[in-house]
Amino acid sequence: MNIIDAFFIIKSDGIPLFSYSPSDELDPNLISGFFSAIQSFSYEINTKRESFINSLTLGNSVFNFLINPKHQLYFVSKSSKNVASALINRHLKIIEEKFLNRFEDDLKHFIGEVSVFENGFKPEFEKYFKDRFVKIKNIFG
Repeated sequence: MNIIDAFFIIKSDGIPLFSYSPSDELDPNLISGFFSAIQSFSYEINTKRESFINSLTLGNSVFNFLINPKHQLYFVSKSSKNVASALINRHLKIIEEKFLNRFEDDLKHFIGEVSVFENGFKPEFEKYFKDRFVKIKNIFG
């Protein structure tokens, strides 16, 4: 078991920009639409319209969200309930920073083509995943 089982970067309108899952068990399009709808619902029922869902537990899995309102992005990780949310959130911040440093201009001119994100971020994310999540899992496993 890895510290993170899956990872997604989703536009708030439900478009999946990037996904990574070593087991390929989750459909990024389905997940992105679901999370976008949940976050939209949360936003609509909150009278101050400032809150979003930070985490969601489904069975033995926890989905942690890092929301970037400026770029209307959701950085989402799937992990086991046994992994501390604080640890996951630190990694989400690092990944968010790496992604935005690389693609901030592309996000400004985004017109729906996601291959630039999927293809352009995969090598960097896989290296981070291997260096950080696989090594860390040895501590827990």
